[in-house]
Amino acid sequence: MAIGERMVTLGPWPRGIDNRHADPSLPKDTLREAINLDIDTAGSLHVRSGYTRRLTTTSRARSLFSHAAALWFAQGAELRRWAPGDVASTLALAGVHATDDIASIDVNGERYLSDGVLTARISASGSVGPWGTPLPPSGPALAAGAGRLPAGQYLVVLTQVSASGEESGTTTLASITVAENSAIVLSGIQHSAGMPYIKVYCTNPNGTALLAHGLASASESTYTISAPPVGRPCETLGMIPFPPCKVLAYLGGKILGANGPILYKSQALRYGLMLPRTDFLMFPADVTLIAPMDDGLYLGTTDKTYWLGGKGVGDGELLERLPVGAVRGTLYQEAIGRGAYWMSPLGMVKGENSGGLKLLTETRYTPGSYAAGAATIIEQDGQRRVVQSLTSRREGSSFAVTDYAEAEVIRRTPAA
Repeated sequence: MAIGERMVTLGPWPRGIDNRHADPSLPKDTLREAINLDIDTAGSLHVRSGYTRRLTTTSRARSLFSHAAALWFAQGAELRRWAPGDVASTLALAGVHATDDIASIDVNGERYLSDGVLTARISASGSVGPWGTPLPPSGPALAAGAGRLPAGQYLVVLTQVSASGEESGTTTLASITVAENSAIVLSGIQHSAGMPYIKVYCTNPNGTALLAHGLASASESTYTISAPPVGRPCETLGMIPFPPCKVLAYLGGKILGANGPILYKSQALRYGLMLPRTDFLMFPADVTLIAPMDDGLYLGTTDKTYWLGGKGVGDGELLERLPVGAVRGTLYQEAIGRGAYWMSPLGMVKGENSGGLKLLTETRYTPGSYAAGAATIIEQDGQRRVVQSLTSRREGSSFAVTDYAEAEVIRRTPAA
């Protein structure tokens, strides 16, 4: 060590970065900024690990997730798949939104995804298909024929059935009145591509309960009801496909989704269906966060954060918990009930059961207002870190310190 030099020990900084205090009052256990550095629980600094390029994309990749031993990501208007060992990614689905992020959730080994424009489902083996079974393209035309039906009025609806047996919602009710010993002839039956069956339901004469009558195969455009129905009641009457959403979650056997200010919920264990009159909640601003817990869920919008208690969506009272919103895409949650983490204009938030919130960084760090982001967890060297990346900045935080300067002003008195 040269003469006149002395060793200066800096740190540790267990409280991390602080952008709330001015330089002269910055707490000694905090840093103003740390670039490409990780801070452990003791406050020591570690150079952040680098990266290895695995795949080169032709344009910006986004919405990365893993499923079925592969990585999936959006690139332009395509969803692409890449598995370790592949030379290049392959096209999995065309027609996604060219710039918006894709929301996705895992339900029983299958991946449900949507970008607010379309919906899709990836099976446990990695094949891409529709989220649910689509409605029949149109309802049938009804005409009277010869048969064994008693006289009266009959109601008729159709559903579509997939190869796995998943049933769609129903077409609009059609009715016809026939004389004694008649039949009802259905014509103009249409099938969606890849859908093997149309199921026909009808009532008994002058009845209201729709009972299964039979199936029309993909090659059939007509069907005749010549005897009263004896099948099971229709369970999907009036249901429609679950709509495209920009935020997704799963709670109590239902998929929850949001697009704009509307929160949708699927039917229990019928993830592709909902009742349009009841299965939704309206909010005064766009929904950006759905975080399920054991006894309710957190709902974030662009301007506020709410707690909705109860085991079922809509069962409890909606309570405002924060006067600021949540950044879409920044939710990290290991499992329902084990805590949820997301970013807000006040910094990182931890949501707990029963509506308990903790502002983890409010007293020392506020990020400003962002429209979207992403989150994950990194486990390295015995440390667990929730990592959040933010994009589309709207405005800086009014609480954060900007520039700081000191100056000495000397005023000279003009000579008389």
